[in-house]
Amino acid sequence: MNPALTVGGIIQNGLKTGLKNATGLLGAVALWAVTAWVPYLNVGTTIGLLGLVAAMSRGEPIRPIEIFNPKYRDRMGEFFLVIAFVSIGVLVGFMFVGIPGVVIGLTWSLAPLLVIDQGLNPSEALTRSNELTSGKKVTLFFGLFLTNFAVTAVVMFIARLGGLLHGFIGLVFALAGYVLLIAVAMGANAFVYGTLNRTWPSEPDRFPNQGPVVGATIGAALLSLALLAGVNALHRHIVMSRFEDEWKSRRSEYDAPPRYAPPAEPARVAPSLRDEPEPPVQKNVASSKTRAKKR
Repeated sequence: MNPALTVGGIIQNGLKTGLKNATGLLGAVALWAVTAWVPYLNVGTTIGLLGLVAAMSRGEPIRPIEIFNPKYRDRMGEFFLVIAFVSIGVLVGFMFVGIPGVVIGLTWSLAPLLVIDQGLNPSEALTRSNELTSGKKVTLFFGLFLTNFAVTAVVMFIARLGGLLHGFIGLVFALAGYVLLIAVAMGANAFVYGTLNRTWPSEPDRFPNQGPVVGATIGAALLSLALLAGVNALHRHIVMSRFEDEWKSRRSEYDAPPRYAPPAEPARVAPSLRDEPEPPVQKNVASSKTRAKKR
């Protein structure tokens, strides 16, 4: 018997499935990133990542090289058509004050997987997705939202702590957290797809206790955000205190008199007539020559 689709089931099984397949998904994402610039091949690898979600929904092991399977490139036309139909439907729904767009997105959320995994055409996939998600949209919304919200909050807090130690450490934590977020999101979608299609493998903990799981998830998200805000505020306070101390130190050094002041020069005043030297007495040359002739 397959597990019932609940918010707690999406959270618990999404985390469990994502963490269990994190290594394989990391390799698949790395291969996808390497080939993302190769035309035509990048479309097949992108579709192949969604194919891994379908494989996880049946409990199959993840092989990173599976994204290069030619069958994914063969479904390129149907994949683009169903993505176009879903995008147009969601866009038109958001024109009616947003909520219809969310509902349409949840209603047709399984259509791309149905095209890739079961080979349905776009019309059949949209119809089948509507049937599978009927009456489950509220559960899907809160289950997927809480799962991604909690993991994002925890990753942000851990990456921030690493960044305070060193910028490189923060970058490593952020990249690892991003891969973890992708893995958990794919695991949650795999549980939803496998449960609604009745392909999810039976497990002893398939009926988790709803209340504690949801409460722990909300608590972890809020606690991580609160700690993140506190760390940011404390770091800002420390940085501002250091800045003020440095500014005061430089200001005091600027206002203080120099330690080795040059000797003061005597004040200069404007010269007066008394300070000018008296001109020498000039002899009357003409009168002395006259007296010499007379003699």
